[in-house]
Amino acid sequence: MRRRRAPKRLVAADWKFHRDDVTRFIHKLMKNGKKSVAQRIFYNALEIAERDGRRPALEMFDQALR
Repeated sequence: MRRRRAPKRLVAADWKFHRDDVTRFIHKLMKNGKKSVAQRIFYNALEIAERDGRRPALEMFDQALR
């Protein structure tokens, strides 16, 4: 017989955009526990997308998630 179910852990908001979905995306992007590398990749990609797309980066991120 199994013990009780593990409680859901709350995800801390992202330090730059203060959003939970950004944190979850960075955690999914993370490889071998290299969180700083995943953050650098994500933020650089948003900067490039904002510069080339001429729209706010988070707006494009939301559209991509939808």
